[in-house]
Amino acid sequence: GRIDIDSTPITRISPKKRASVIGFLPQKISVSENIPVIEWLTYSRFRFGEPKSVSIAGVKESLKMSQLAHLSDRTWPQLSVGEAQRLALLGLSLQETKCWLLDEPGNHLDPQVQHILYQQLVSQWQQGTAIVVITHNINLLLQNLPKNLWGIVKIIGMKNGTIQWTTSLDDASLSERLGELYGMTGKAVSVAGTTQIFYMAKSI
Repeated sequence: GRIDIDSTPITRISPKKRASVIGFLPQKISVSENIPVIEWLTYSRFRFGEPKSVSIAGVKESLKMSQLAHLSDRTWPQLSVGEAQRLALLGLSLQETKCWLLDEPGNHLDPQVQHILYQQLVSQWQQGTAIVVITHNINLLLQNLPKNLWGIVKIIGMKNGTIQWTTSLDDASLSERLGELYGMTGKAVSVAGTTQIFYMAKSI
């Protein structure tokens, strides 16, 4: 029932300080107002207290670097789910935090966008950002993480809010562990040189 950041209870940390440490991406961001993309992204910079013109200039450059500049003039309701998720991830980057928390970041996205998004997460992690991802699709990690890094990626299996086990991505028994967690039979299979985990209903 307690969350600490660098040994300090989160309740004792100001919102501005929290915004410098943790960035959060929910499964889906719902914005019904006609907020322009550029303006929405400047909100990620609020903790810096910089002039809005500086924030806008930085956002425009980040959009260009991320090959998303063509979305600059859109409003949020005009975006597809995939476009919104990629821009939300860009917002996390603009916040410049030490740790990212993501809840099913690839949910409802087509395979190509899932690949792009997870490649960005891997890149950010390799640059030193702590990445914590809640996901039911472990295959997205297996597909996008170099195999030589699997051993340092921690996997925590949870059920009913309780930790069931902790292991690493290179655990040979991971498919069986996940199968038990989901009440199914899990099996790791090599597909075109990539390990994938498939699930099958247990025989009744």
